[in-house]
Amino acid sequence: MPRAAAVSYYAVRVGRRPGVYRTWAECKAQTERFPGAVHKKFPRLADAQAFSGQPASSSTEPYSVRRPESSVRRPESSGAGPERRAPLAPPPPAGETPDDTVVYTDGASSRNGQHGARAGVGVYFGCGDARNVAERLEGPRQTNQRAELTAIVRALQIADPAKRLHICTDSVYSIKCLTEWFPKWERQGWRNSAGAPVENKDLVQDALDLIRGRAGRTRFTHVRGHSGVPGNEAADRLAVAGSLQEEP
Repeated sequence: MPRAAAVSYYAVRVGRRPGVYRTWAECKAQTERFPGAVHKKFPRLADAQAFSGQPASSSTEPYSVRRPESSVRRPESSGAGPERRAPLAPPPPAGETPDDTVVYTDGASSRNGQHGARAGVGVYFGCGDARNVAERLEGPRQTNQRAELTAIVRALQIADPAKRLHICTDSVYSIKCLTEWFPKWERQGWRNSAGAPVENKDLVQDALDLIRGRAGRTRFTHVRGHSGVPGNEAADRLAVAGSLQEEP
């Protein structure tokens, strides 16, 4: 009796339309000539769904499992020209492979900067990933910036230090702290240009220590918040959920 042909699923994490596809031709159409495309072949549908970031499905129907167009938020038209679609995902750095770790981080703070503020931390590795984090920010200073930096620290603590890590965040402040500003702060004894102590020095130093201790390279990409990027939206939901928890 002839053996049945093996079933394969093609997961697209970054491409024109991320999702799970039944054939290589469909996968190729979403990734060919797409800058920084990330895709991988799997023998099991559940693994393909987890890699692509799609929600798990009880169905085993071997067809495309893609995020519906209607679930992607688009900015309102300004009336100045054709409406531009919000990106499904940011293009990853050149040279990224499916074996690299991609994580989205976010922080949330209600009443930010005011009495009674509550902040939360969100870390999103993928749909149903056991490494995902939704935690209340520790300490008396419940600010959005501290939550954003803490989310990055938590991602660095959790990710495999031997693998290259790509951190996607909507916090320009956090990225600049960890890529541009820290060398000058270190030279100046962790004082800013006004001679005052650097804000959130403890978290910046924690993140830098973790980055320097990793064998795999760490990269950052800024994503626009609340623009329909699925990973960023998921990290935001985790951060908001964390802010609702009681203090540890």
